Amino acid sequence: MIKLRPAWKEIERIARNTLTRKVIFLNPPPNIFERAVWLGMRLTDRDLADLETVYRLGLATGSQIERLHFFGLSSSFSVRKRVLHRLVESRALIVLPRRVGGSFGGAGAAIYGIDPAGAVLIQTIRGVPAPDKKTTASNVSPRLHSHVLAVSEIYVQLIESSRKLPFAVADFQTEPESWWTTELGDVIKPDAYAALVRRNHRVTDHWWIEVDRGTESVSIVEQKMRSYLRIAQSEITGPGGVIPRVLFSAPDNRRTGVLTRIARKFPAPADRLFVICSQGLATLDGLTRDLFRDDQ
Repeated sequence: MIKLRPAWKEIERIARNTLTRKVIFLNPPPNIFERAVWLGMRLTDRDLADLETVYRLGLATGSQIERLHFFGLSSSFSVRKRVLHRLVESRALIVLPRRVGGSFGGAGAAIYGIDPAGAVLIQTIRGVPAPDKKTTASNVSPRLHSHVLAVSEIYVQLIESSRKLPFAVADFQTEPESWWTTELGDVIKPDAYAALVRRNHRVTDHWWIEVDRGTESVSIVEQKMRSYLRIAQSEITGPGGVIPRVLFSAPDNRRTGVLTRIARKFPAPADRLFVICSQGLATLDGLTRDLFRDDQ
């Protein structure tokens, strides 16, 4: 059984009653808190790692979870399929009815989200003081699925790259944990925040990440860049005591050109603050290039 630290009184009470009365549920209990305790007594470390990943990202495809937690296995697809099916049957994860194709796992790729009980369990392990409803799959609008999965893909690619190159993903947060409130009360809402550390070096790169899907108008993008630039020009600091650079990941080269032209309208330090890349390997290179600048 996992150690509940520091848990809410409700979940502590249920856990205590479950143990003292030897209450045994053969199937997932309907009550969210009872189910969280039930899951905590049954899930393996790898199960919890799968749950934590989906909780962190909001949504993930089966292929993305496989690349993170089942890589290197000779039968990774069948093992992943069996494990995720069990987690859905246990009501730790939810498989969404909508399916997506394209770059996120191919046609018919299933999308997984966190069940409310799974969210409570991860929050309890993390010591989060109160439930965050935004982390559950039901709170992600279907029209945002592709956008959320694009953010998830950046995280997956960073982890895959860190297995080959001497850096580590020290932190990766998605909305709303990636949001930052300044000392002046302004709220910056990037799609993600990443901290990348060069191994054996005292170098940490901090990034705010905006995943552009080509659906926002030029005026909205300009407003976002202006907000980031205003912080960079002030004495305000962000995560890690620095101002993270801002990477805009665009869906194609045409949109990359549009974003680049917008960024060039702004004065310094916009030229150092904004990095515009196309999605995929270009985004990965944009995030990690400066970590290895001294090696070039």
